[in-house]
Amino acid sequence: MRLIKYQEDSEDNVKKAIIALENIAWPCNQEDGIFPSAPNTYVTSFVLMENDMAICHVGIRKSILHHKMETYSAYGISEVVTHPLYRK
Repeated sequence: MRLIKYQEDSEDNVKKAIIALENIAWPCNQEDGIFPSAPNTYVTSFVLMENDMAICHVGIRKSILHHKMETYSAYGISEVVTHPLYRK
C-alpha cells in the first residue's frame, strides 16, 4: 500500500481510482467523472492505494469566512471513504 497526496496535477489513474471508490460508497455520485466535484474549495486529497485501486480517500477543503470585519481561512475534511473490503 502507498499513501499519495493527490493534487489536481497528479496522475490521471489516481483521479480515476478516487472516482471509482466514491461511486462504490455513493452510487451515481460522480456519473460525469469530475473530480474534484467542487474545485473552488478543493485543496488536496490523501489517498491510500493498493496497486491501482484507491482503498481510502479524504479530501481537504478550504473556505474563506468573514466575521466582524475580519477574514478567516477555514479548512476541513470531506469525502472520507474506505472501500468496504478494507473496513474494520
